[in-house]
Amino acid sequence: MAGNSDKELWEALRSFALHLASWSPLESNFAPTQDDSPELLSAIGQIINALNEDWKARLRESGVEGERRTLDLSRAYEALQAKSEEMNRDLETARRIQLQLLPQGPEIPLRDELRFSASYQSVDKVGGDLYDLIRVGKNAYALLIADVSGHGLPSALITMLVKAAFRTRVRWGVATDAVCREVNTVLHPIVNELGFFVTAFFGILDLETSTLRYTNCGHNPAVLYHKARSDVVLLDTPGMILGPLEDVDLVEGITALEPGDLIIAYTDGITEARNFLDDLYGETRLINLIRKYALLNKGPDLPKVIVDAVAMDLRKFSMGAPQVDDQSLAILQFQCSAEDTHTGEPTDEELLKQKRNRALIQNLNKEARKAYKEKHYPEAEAILKALVALFPEHKSATILLSMTLHKLGKKQECRDRAIEALNLAGADSRIGQKASQILRKIHSPLRKDTPPFEDI
Repeated sequence: MAGNSDKELWEALRSFALHLASWSPLESNFAPTQDDSPELLSAIGQIINALNEDWKARLRESGVEGERRTLDLSRAYEALQAKSEEMNRDLETARRIQLQLLPQGPEIPLRDELRFSASYQSVDKVGGDLYDLIRVGKNAYALLIADVSGHGLPSALITMLVKAAFRTRVRWGVATDAVCREVNTVLHPIVNELGFFVTAFFGILDLETSTLRYTNCGHNPAVLYHKARSDVVLLDTPGMILGPLEDVDLVEGITALEPGDLIIAYTDGITEARNFLDDLYGETRLINLIRKYALLNKGPDLPKVIVDAVAMDLRKFSMGAPQVDDQSLAILQFQCSAEDTHTGEPTDEELLKQKRNRALIQNLNKEARKAYKEKHYPEAEAILKALVALFPEHKSATILLSMTLHKLGKKQECRDRAIEALNLAGADSRIGQKASQILRKIHSPLRKDTPPFEDI
């Protein structure tokens, strides 16, 4: 820039700055004006054009990188979607299994002495509510309704344990509080460790004595509706929830029944249902509805009529508002006393119950092995502990539980279970070999000659 003063240079730079302020590198190349210094602007123009080309090259590169990232995200989304679909299929399978555990078919008595109906509605695909009707001897039926804390798959797994525990502990002549204490002994080691608890109402209707013996374990009191007098009694006893404590204080209550009386057991998802105004459905509304339909209906299907009426009234009350808890309702109606008395011999229905219990254990064992294979070790541990608690001499469940505990790093428990399996093995060399290898693995973790558990 020979002959130009510093002032002219600064004017040229000022002019360039003004150009730069309005210049878009993607829309145009730099074009000097006649007022600018040709030498300066030419040099700067070359720089700007080079920067512009560099900018475009970077954008092209980022486009390729963006396409690659988009492809990676697409693949990740597809994998996530596939996993979600798999989980949904598993949940749907769990839902079907849970529904199959509810009384159905031959388990619902077709007797002149009583009527039964129930409903179950979970907020998720699987839930933590449970009801059951269990034949006890020849002329007695146990009514169970239970609510496991929480929702979803963990709670649903615990309901399977609760059902199996009650069905294997209830016997003719055993008090209801004694049954519940035995069930708590089964539940405590598993439920307490997982941070859950169970509330339950358990009653036994004796058709020979026309009485109901019952125990409430921290649950909503059941409702006894005396049809002849149209009055209501709440069936409640002092009692504690099941699971958290090793020992629970429970008592048994007893009440006489008259023909037509209704025993209504439900979970708090019904009385605590809310609508968009945040109103509670409430116990009073439920009792009034029961009384209304009991007075109007004279037919033999009163329990089903009331169950359907409650479901319809809940829909009307909630106005489509989403609910936060599962809803279960079970109604047992006493019609008359049994003509013959208990003989102590197992009936066909009792034999069917035993068969279903075996099927339930097989299902739990299958679910445990699946969870172990898929490395869902906490889930496998919960199921296996339930099996071992129900059947302490179940060898394969005990050894698989030991293997699961080792995977979870619980070496002391693993060792104890392996020793139990070794003692149970007897002539079963396969179980004995597994137990011995697990013990060697615990005491000598660096040994190379001990195969992994899956290969034992």
